[in-house]
Amino acid sequence: MKDEIKVITCVVLLLLALESGTRIFETQLSKDVEHLRELPQQAAVISNAPASSYKVLVLGNSLARCGINIPLLSDGLRRQTKREAVIATMYPDGTNIEQWSYGYRRYFSETGATPDLVLMVTGRLHLTDQVQSVSNMGAFYVSNQDLLKFANTSLHDAEACADFFGARYSVLFANRTRVEPLMFYNVVPGYADTAQEINHQLSLDRIGQNPAPHELTSKTFYEFATQTKSTGVKLVIVSAPLPDPYQLPDSVLKAANSGGATVMQISAAHAIPANHFPDKYHLDNEGSKIFTQHFLDNIAKLGFE
Repeated sequence: MKDEIKVITCVVLLLLALESGTRIFETQLSKDVEHLRELPQQAAVISNAPASSYKVLVLGNSLARCGINIPLLSDGLRRQTKREAVIATMYPDGTNIEQWSYGYRRYFSETGATPDLVLMVTGRLHLTDQVQSVSNMGAFYVSNQDLLKFANTSLHDAEACADFFGARYSVLFANRTRVEPLMFYNVVPGYADTAQEINHQLSLDRIGQNPAPHELTSKTFYEFATQTKSTGVKLVIVSAPLPDPYQLPDSVLKAANSGGATVMQISAAHAIPANHFPDKYHLDNEGSKIFTQHFLDNIAKLGFE
């Protein structure tokens, strides 16, 4: 019994040490975590902007981060609106409308950081309702005000609750997939192969959960569109270019039309040469300038201000 107590004590102390270390060095784990933890500062960019300025939030994921050239966007909007353009960003990697919707409310609308324009950059399916990790939602996106709403819609069993609240109150648990490689890949024999096998199976499981094209829904996006419209915020949806042109799903287009959002299918209307996609998915710097200019040209055609 004494040996068991010693082992348990050591494990607890190790976890506490790792929790403390992760809290101290969390933003050094990745650029993405650093960006997530800086979202309150991004909101402050909007809330502290001069009243005469034109306030813009670029919202999306890595397609927005790599696709939108912020200086070019700022200069173009300044020329069109005849006002100083103040731009904030929220584009965490691997996210979609669920994180964007809850994150926007938590960091922007609930803090009074209301932009004039939300420029939402999306890929093919990022505005459709999909199964997402509740851990990330608990750690970074769901505010205390939205806690009950999220619990009613997404926390249906003990495992989901454990993942959500574990990530909400433990920085180590929230960042376990980032800490894991640092701890185990070079220490535990065979860990890399086992982890890869598990991740592959999880990917297959997620594919099996994705609905067929005719079953796609966009309820969360519709709620977001109606919310922004009700607060006087202009919402513009821009489909990011990919190597293969695509159309947004019908459910997205219907939700945008009903919710009062403007849709620009730049992905289908403007082909960008394949050499500007170095990893076959994200744009390089020159590609981002082309994409951003296409957006500004389309805005100009609409007479948008």
